[in-house]
Amino acid sequence: AAHCCYDRSESKWIGGWSFTPAYRDGYAPYGTFPWKSARILNRWISDGDRRSDVCLISLGKNSQSKDVTYYTGWLGRSWNYSSNQLHHAVGYPGNIGSGNKKELCVSESFSPGGSCGGSTVLNTGCSMTYGASGGPWIRSYRKSNWVNSVVSGYDDGTCTGSFGETFNGPRFTTENIVTLCNDEGC
Repeated sequence: AAHCCYDRSESKWIGGWSFTPAYRDGYAPYGTFPWKSARILNRWISDGDRRSDVCLISLGKNSQSKDVTYYTGWLGRSWNYSSNQLHHAVGYPGNIGSGNKKELCVSESFSPGGSCGGSTVLNTGCSMTYGASGGPWIRSYRKSNWVNSVVSGYDDGTCTGSFGETFNGPRFTTENIVTLCNDEGC
């Protein structure tokens, strides 16, 4: 999620990220992968809207000089799919397991409509809260594994529902994920 990468209130990059696949309670079986670069949409900097809350991060090698995909493989990405999809949202929320365990929510997504972002924003039921941001929403889980959104966060009850029961994410489209990937070369 772009809000994890770029602080709009300070107009600067947050930086210092790393990724530790399969992390659980301090155990890091594949090591940690530092970030090399990050890319966000200019629209996130100027507007900060949900549809542009997407960040693409390139990772460096771990201490054994291996790429993350050596251990994990990779998920595909999809865009311009309908808002109504069965998603598996993955994250490390602070409210469940103190951010030390990977959690999974399974629910059907939809677009909240109107002033909540229309068809460019997805909403889904999930009890994860702070710390889950940026986690993938995967459609066709354990079959094709296509990332179709990321955890963006909670809006007031008019757009999202009750805090700790639902959250929003940007629906991946040609205007967000495809633009970033074209610019990055992925």
